[in-house]
Amino acid sequence: MRQGKRQILKIDYSPSLNQATLVLAFSGWMDGGDVSTGTVKRLVRLLDAEPIAEIDSEPFYIYNFPGSMDIAALFRPHTEIEDGLLKAVDMPTNTFYCYEPANLVLFVGKEPNLQWRTFGECVIRLAREG
Repeated sequence: MRQGKRQILKIDYSPSLNQATLVLAFSGWMDGGDVSTGTVKRLVRLLDAEPIAEIDSEPFYIYNFPGSMDIAALFRPHTEIEDGLLKAVDMPTNTFYCYEPANLVLFVGKEPNLQWRTFGECVIRLAREG
């Protein structure tokens, strides 16, 4: 799936799966105590599941929101500054992992703010083609 010249869904590897199970975990308001993302991240680690695809975050998230700095900060990517220099910027990630022996695909990502239909089409495309 492309938006302009940018590839939104990038599939790096298409595993050999048959009627696989896809488990989706989204961070956001519904991920109380990281129960959703924490569980799936643990499965990824325990199974040593391999990343197979990702959804580009750029078209789906609001990074600046009008209002107070406290509110705007909730939408901005986390940045790390050391000695006055930008050390890291953590953009939202949306990654699919696979554990082929169990016919299992795992997704860990952030609930989109924008373009829900396009985001959903990326998930469906991966389910069909991945």
